[in-house]
Amino acid sequence: MRSMVYKSISVVLMIAVGMMIMAAHHENESQKKQEIFDRNVATTKAWMQGFADEDLDAQMDLMADDIQWNPAQYNGNVLVNKEGTGEALKWYHDNFNDVIFHEGLDLTSKRSNGFFGGSVYPQNDNPNVVAVYGTWTPIHAETGKQVFNKWHGVLEFNEEGKIIYLSDFFDVNGIQVQLEAAADIYDNPIKPEGSE
Repeated sequence: MRSMVYKSISVVLMIAVGMMIMAAHHENESQKKQEIFDRNVATTKAWMQGFADEDLDAQMDLMADDIQWNPAQYNGNVLVNKEGTGEALKWYHDNFNDVIFHEGLDLTSKRSNGFFGGSVYPQNDNPNVVAVYGTWTPIHAETGKQVFNKWHGVLEFNEEGKIIYLSDFFDVNGIQVQLEAAADIYDNPIKPEGSE
């Protein structure tokens, strides 16, 4: 009887030790994934800072040579390579100044965190996928008018921490609409009824 009790205690202890080892492994894996995600968020912020600094080389250095960009505007569902992505970035650098990204702005009724990992449905715990939300507020170089552009981006990183995939979502035509509306207001100011 005593040996059976010892065997039962041994089994319980082995199970408990096994569970502690598994929990420690899970915690270490979770911590490692958090570190990778934090690195990728820092890279994303550095890439976005390239707009403010108008530093195309810095932005290009953060992208993998085989990056694929899925632009917001319809282009026949063609993924754009690194050269084409660089051309688009240069166009923004040439046409906008004082480009600032406001993390999380307009995501909720209050300003909030703008960086998320993966997707909730289905659960995706891949630390190499970063979703970004916020609002860009650049100044149009030609007109001097500020535009507001809500933006959602999804970036995927390779093992070296370089951006390998970028998909962005925003109202591409909204920039032009804002510029035309601003120009119309300044060119044709609204006058009170009865005034000349």
